[in-house]
Amino acid sequence: MQAILADIRRRLPYPFRHAKLKQITLGESGCLVYRLSAFDSTAVLKVSSRTLMPDYLRLGHPQSDIAEYMFYTRLLPLLETPAPQLLASGAVSDEVNYILLEDVAHRYAIPALDHQWTTVEMLAVVEVYAALHGRAPRALAGCGPLGWLKQDPRQEFEAEEAHTLLGALYENAWTRSTVEQVYLHPRLHLSLNGLPSALAHLPLTLLHNDFYPLNIGLSRSAESQGQALLMDYQLIGLGPGMLDILNIGLLHEQPRFKHLDKEAVLRHYLCHLGTHIGETIELAEFRHDYTWVTILGWADYLPRFVRAMHRHNHGVEPWNAWLQQTLMRAMSDWAQALAG
Repeated sequence: MQAILADIRRRLPYPFRHAKLKQITLGESGCLVYRLSAFDSTAVLKVSSRTLMPDYLRLGHPQSDIAEYMFYTRLLPLLETPAPQLLASGAVSDEVNYILLEDVAHRYAIPALDHQWTTVEMLAVVEVYAALHGRAPRALAGCGPLGWLKQDPRQEFEAEEAHTLLGALYENAWTRSTVEQVYLHPRLHLSLNGLPSALAHLPLTLLHNDFYPLNIGLSRSAESQGQALLMDYQLIGLGPGMLDILNIGLLHEQPRFKHLDKEAVLRHYLCHLGTHIGETIELAEFRHDYTWVTILGWADYLPRFVRAMHRHNHGVEPWNAWLQQTLMRAMSDWAQALAG
């Protein structure tokens, strides 16, 4: 990788070709992220390699190694949605690509991992999501082939397969207690079988799929307070926009959202989404559909959980803390949806 990195640096524009480089990689994406400093200028270099992607990530999104590169070079110019400016990009080989982005840290504050979200902050965040969801259908129509995106999970959902995968987690001794409440729930079969028809009417749009404090920028400017920025588009995909609201998690029991006026945030999202699509969406209608989307969203993760479980049991790859926390959240959200 050092030779590849040296090759990439030779391709960068002035003044970053010979800039000081500091690795700042965080998270579970498998990408390498660096901050470059040259004189008074800074930028962020992101290197994606197929060989670095975790197995469970590639299983759910086979082209995750090129997704962000494709987003910045092909799709973002059509979207007119806030994102870091692309300064340079390129493909080193079929398996390695890079993007050089503006360093937004001087304009946007990046929340800490344990950040407690306020209502004002989350209003700004969902406004950006509403713009993404509302503008994307027109942009997608002019973007060409979309096979590099994670595909709509409604296309791959099968009720029996979801039940079988959940059963595999139940039969595994060290994940049984986490999934037991959902797997043994009396409404599980009915909900899984009814899901395809319940969600068929929701429009297809673009999904960010990766709400995470370090992927959000909150404006530092007094004149621009109330504005936010989305970053890290590696998991970008297709599906109903509610899946991004599920990914945020604000409608579920999580300590980081305990201070939110959740209804105000949700109404703000629906109001701004409506201005983009020219259609009013009632809160009651959203909540009804959201229950089904919760089941779909976490059913889409089941193959990754099961594969990671087997790889751990065979000593191939450890079951990490992120997987455990995500499975616990999935089952908590799913139980809440089944109870509703």
